[in-house]
Amino acid sequence: MSTVTLIRHGRPDFPTKERWCLGKSDFPLSLEGIAQAALAREWLKGQGCLALVSSPLGRARETAAILAGDAFLPRIAPGLEELGHGLWDGLPFSEIKLRFPELYARRGADPYLQPPGAEDPSAGAARALKELTALAREIPGDFAVVSHRSLLRALLAGLTGGGAVPEIPYCGVSRLHWDGERFTVLSMGELPWQIPSPELMACWHRRCGTPEKILRHEEAVARMADAIAAAQENRGIVLNRPLLRAAALCHDILRTEPDHAKKGADFLRKEGYDALAAVVEPHHGADFAEINEAAVLCYADKLLDGETPVTLEERFEKSRKKCVTPEALEAHGRRYREALKLKDLLGWEE
Repeated sequence: MSTVTLIRHGRPDFPTKERWCLGKSDFPLSLEGIAQAALAREWLKGQGCLALVSSPLGRARETAAILAGDAFLPRIAPGLEELGHGLWDGLPFSEIKLRFPELYARRGADPYLQPPGAEDPSAGAARALKELTALAREIPGDFAVVSHRSLLRALLAGLTGGGAVPEIPYCGVSRLHWDGERFTVLSMGELPWQIPSPELMACWHRRCGTPEKILRHEEAVARMADAIAAAQENRGIVLNRPLLRAAALCHDILRTEPDHAKKGADFLRKEGYDALAAVVEPHHGADFAEINEAAVLCYADKLLDGETPVTLEERFEKSRKKCVTPEALEAHGRRYREALKLKDLLGWEE
């Protein structure tokens, strides 16, 4: 019996900012992908794997080399290569939408609809299963595999009898149990680590175009939030301070967008950081009933105007001037009352 850890490769270095359809076509890892793989390596060190196996495509081999470090010499397994995406393979989705408008629209409703000339997902799953079965019979213990989104999702769908398969973020982890005869699915598409590295967050900010002044604000909020968290610990309330700091350092990642708190949280969820998203989403305002990381972040954010510490009264008096409709004034008043309640809950003296 053994456990097989399936890891999606890191984010490729796409030629443009838009999404591309990658199957057999290939791009090297981006700086973001390298940072993702470095986080996965630290987690993998504690998993007791005896071997590391990779798809032959470059983006997977690069990821495997980072995961391996000095511990493994990664093996190459052809059966783990990504599904071929036919006429769409290697094209940006903007071009695909122009050249195949009807199929593109239909595939939005049915993601299993295949482009012309694409490899059948069930055939891809079969070759991956054959490869994994041979590896499980050969390797006398747990091992890890680096492969690709579409192939892994097809494989997991087959192993679960066609059940729903979640999205797999870059370097997302799925796990299988091998009983000597067959595989069963233990988990799908998770990031077992939920604290991004400074290098990864820097890549996110560059990709999102976060302005420099917002980065400085996030740093100031992180310091304020940590001070509030330390005060809570003196009251016997223990918080996850690394998670809180990471949330503070990216809470305004999409500050230039409307409804930025929700959009920022959605961005983090897409990257696989659900715990981080849960702290970030309510930072613009919420009626907190208990002290947690989200409550501390929300309050710390209210105590800063840019990088400058302010009182709640000063902060809300300034923002009140921007409210030009009765609805906006009502919402502003509600958020102020919530902030005052939060101040009492945290016992924080401004």
